[in-house]
Amino acid sequence: MLKKILVDIKNKAISDDLSIKSELLRKSVHFIAYFNIILIYPLLDKSGLLMLLVPTSLMLILFELQRVRSRTFDNFVKMNFKFLLRSEELKTSMSKMQIISSTWACWSFTVISILFPLHIAVSCFAMFLIADAMAALVGKWIGKNHWIKSKKTIEGSVAFLCTGLIVMLLFPGVVFKAGAIAVLVATMAEIPKRPLDDNFRVPLIGAIALFLFEKLFV
Repeated sequence: MLKKILVDIKNKAISDDLSIKSELLRKSVHFIAYFNIILIYPLLDKSGLLMLLVPTSLMLILFELQRVRSRTFDNFVKMNFKFLLRSEELKTSMSKMQIISSTWACWSFTVISILFPLHIAVSCFAMFLIADAMAALVGKWIGKNHWIKSKKTIEGSVAFLCTGLIVMLLFPGVVFKAGAIAVLVATMAEIPKRPLDDNFRVPLIGAIALFLFEKLFV
C-alpha cells in the first residue's frame, strides 16, 4: 500500500507546471520560514522584526524591478530557479510585471507587522505559511472537487482550515476563539484568485480578522 502511494506521488504533478519534486521543494520554503519565525519570535520585539522585514521588502522591490529592466538578470533568475517558479512568474515584462509569490508573502508580512501587534502579525503569517503549504499539497495531489470559478479545491481548503486551527491552537498569546474565526476567514480568502496575490491577501485578511475578533473576545 505504501509503495503504491509513493509511486502515485512520484508520477503525479501537483500543479499545472511544476513536478511533484519541485512543488515539494517550493513548499519546503514555507516550512523553513515557519520554523525560523518560531525560533526568532521570542527574541524580537516589533521594532526588531521590522528592522529585518523593511530592508528585505525594499530589496525585493529592487529585485522585481531589476527582473523587468534587465533581460540578462531575468534570464539568470529563470536559468537558476525555473524549477521552483510557476509559469506565470516566468512571464514578467515591462508591460506586465509578474511578481514572485515569495516576494508577495514578504511584503504581506511587512505590512501586517507595521499595522498590527506582534503576536497577531507573527501568528497569522506563521499560520498562513503552514496552512497554505498543506492546502497546495493536499489539494493538488488528491483534490477533485473545485470551488466554483476557482482552481482551488475543497479538499485543499479543508487542509488549510485544519492546519491553520492547529497552528493557532499552539501559538502563544492568541485567543483561540478569535484565532479560529480568523483561520476560517483566511480559508475563505484563499479560494478566489483575486484581488492581489493570495500570498499577500490571505495573511493580511487573517490578521485583520484576528485583530477585530480579539476585540470581541478579550
